[in-house]
Amino acid sequence: MLAKVRKVMSSNVPRVKSSDTILEAANVMNRERTSGAAVVEGEKVVGLITERALLWKFVPLNKRPDEVSVEASQTGGE
Repeated sequence: MLAKVRKVMSSNVPRVKSSDTILEAANVMNRERTSGAAVVEGEKVVGLITERALLWKFVPLNKRPDEVSVEASQTGGE
């Protein structure tokens, strides 16, 4: 028997703003012990930032994580 989505989903998803830096997003994910966070503008979710996105999109930029915004590495909403 399949569980209803409501029973398996989390309602307390970590959030970061698209204007936050990669360093700030990584700190949120580490603090919350999660591999990703919802990217929001106001109350609207506009994408996701994940460990994989950091590896594939941010690392190749060869820049400091406190100088690049989440917007540059998020998935979705691009």
